[in-house]
Amino acid sequence: MASGEERDRIAADLEQITAELTHEQADAEAIAQAKANYFLKNELLADALQILFTVEDPSAEVVTARNALVTDLCSEELQP
Repeated sequence: MASGEERDRIAADLEQITAELTHEQADAEAIAQAKANYFLKNELLADALQILFTVEDPSAEVVTARNALVTDLCSEELQP
């Protein structure tokens, strides 16, 4: 994850997502998916994957998303 001001901005954005979806009575899986989508939009693939692995008893959709992210991450060229 990023550091400094960017990290604080990301944390605030994630808190906002959680608050909005909690207010809408979304379940934990929907909140995790929204956070993962946020990370994906910000090109933070590993963070998206991590949040999807926090879902207990994931739906087929979440499992598919996790598998796709693993494939994407494993196919990327490592940079020093």
